[in-house]
Formats: sequence, C-alpha cells, structure tokens
Amino acid sequence: MDANRFRLMASIFLGPSVRNIVISNATLKSELLLNYAPSLATQCPLIETIEFETPPPNSEPSLAMSQSICAWSNLRSVKCGPVDVYMLHHLRNLPSLHSLGVYTTRTSHWLSSDSIVPFDDLDTLTLDADSGDANVLALERLLGPPPSPSHRRASVRRIVCGPLSRSSIHSFARAVERLCSDSLAEVSISNFSVEDVSIESGTIPPFDALRHLTSFRNLRSMELRYYDDSLAEIGSSSRRPDLPSSFSDLIELTRRLPQIRIIGVHIEIGSAQMSLLDTLESEIPTFGNVEKLWLSWNEEEFEILPSTDAMGALLFRFFPHLSAIVQRNRGWWPEQADEYWEGVCRVVQATRVKKRITIS
Repeated sequence: MDANRFRLMASIFLGPSVRNIVISNATLKSELLLNYAPSLATQCPLIETIEFETPPPNSEPSLAMSQSICAWSNLRSVKCGPVDVYMLHHLRNLPSLHSLGVYTTRTSHWLSSDSIVPFDDLDTLTLDADSGDANVLALERLLGPPPSPSHRRASVRRIVCGPLSRSSIHSFARAVERLCSDSLAEVSISNFSVEDVSIESGTIPPFDALRHLTSFRNLRSMELRYYDDSLAEIGSSSRRPDLPSSFSDLIELTRRLPQIRIIGVHIEIGSAQMSLLDTLESEIPTFGNVEKLWLSWNEEEFEILPSTDAMGALLFRFFPHLSAIVQRNRGWWPEQADEYWEGVCRVVQATRVKKRITIS
C-alpha cells in the first residue's frame, strides 16, 4: 500500500468510535500509521486493542507511539513493538490489560533501567527479541522480581517467546519456573524472531531444560517451533536410535512433560519413516494424555505423505486418545491438508472405538 492510499485509509477508518487497530499486513509498519495519524490517541481515545503483525525491530519506541499508548486508558491487548519505561508503568496500572507483546533488543534502555515494572496478572505474554538472551532478560524484568513474602509469583496463562537458541532455553525455563504461578497453561517457543532470523545454536539440550516446567500442574500445551534440522540440533542425547528423528523428538518432548495434552512440533513422516516404524522390534511408548497435536511438515513432501489409514494407525499407537490434529503451516496445500488431517483423526477415533468394543 502506497503512502497516498494509507493516508486515505487513516482518514476514513480512524475516529472516536474505533476500539481496535490490528494491522496484519507485514508491509504496514507502525511508523507509517503514525505518520498519517500523528494524533492517534486524540482521534481514537477509546482504543482497546493495538496490534501489529510485524512490529518495528527497533531498540526504542517512537515518541508518538509512546505518547499514544500512555494516553489510552482502556487498553486490553497491546503488541506495538518496542517499549519504554513510561509505557510499561502505564500498562501495568491498567486493570483491563490482559495481553502484552513486546519487542526488545539487547540495547533497549528499559532492560537496564533501575525501574523494574513487573506485571502480576496477564493472560498472554509475547516476547520477541534480537537474541535469546534478550528475551530471557525481558521475561525476568516483566515478571520479576523473584517471589518473596511481599511479592507473589506472576499469574500468566500463556507465554510465547522467540527466538530462543539452544543456549538460552535453559535460562528461559528456569526463569519461568522461578517467576510464574501455577496458572501457566500454555508455552510456545521458537528459534526465529519477527524477522525470521535463525539464531546460532549453543550447547545445552532443551529437553533436559524443560524439566523445569514439570512443576506446573496446569500446563497443558507445549509448542516447539523449531523447523527442519533445528529441532534435531537441540534434541536430547537420549533420543531413541530406532525412531525417525522427528518422531523421536515428539516422543522425547512428551516423555519430559507427561501432563501435556496439546503438543506442537515440526514433524516429517514419509514412506521411509513409516517403513522403519513398522519394523520396530522394541516396544512403542504410549502417551494417553495427549489429545491434540499441532503439526507442521515439509510442504514439498505433502503429496507423498502416507495414506490417512496408515498415518492414523501410526498415531494411534503413540497417542490412543488423540481427538484433534491441527496444521501449523498453511502453505501450498491448505484445503488438501485440512482434509488429510481430518481423515487421519477420524481413523484414530475409529480405531479407539474398535479397540474399546473388542476389549468389552
């Protein structure tokens, strides 16, 4: 969208009745919006949601954005990129705020400020940074200080964080364990940032680090968004040699977090992997708690995926109570993929019913 069209859009759609501003187009930056709506807070005084799919990857927010955020008192969901201490103090005092998304860099001033602004109660906290270490520091600043008689653990239901390299996952998991209450129900971590920049791997295997999350009795969803070879690089040394690597990662994640009911992971299963699984001599582990899988796969090989019957039979062996399969990557084959995974799920459910009838 060129500047003239954006100016026209701003003049038409921005006004005192507007409650939500959500820009999903990656080419439309927050700076562009503020160029043509410099008095955004005055034009739209009742804003409740302001979210940018691609926030500006800067260390500091623009003065206009900071002033606008600090002028709104009805905010419920904020994801506008970089923040400053003034914005954080204002947002922390808003009783309606339930979702906060922050982009930060290692040089962002608020990370080294003497003023710590902890958030005690959030539904969703989304962290995006230029490094895993910056993400961990942001988490500690936003949910700290550590619990004490005068400071309770932060109540956060969902944490989304990326990038986290192999060397920073351990610090992330320990910080979550130290700072979060048992209200934590969902965790999603990845190795890429808002700009899809992969982070160099370190030395600490994350599956071992995830043991820090086993104490959260309400944690039901765990998503590892590590694609291609990245998941194998960060995997545990206890990976079973008789399983294809992606399936072994899925099994290891499930083993480390036995309370999980929803799992998201990159997985690649073709004819070769199916043949290997069919010839396994060792006992296949079964995870009865898992009810839902969020799967992504190599789109180039979608056309050669096993039949729905074969895939359903395979997944039933590992996850007998599986009731839903959702595709993470909606790329070249969205309709065919929806139909495929729905068929797989029906096979799993039919097999479960058949087994139940046989036993009875």
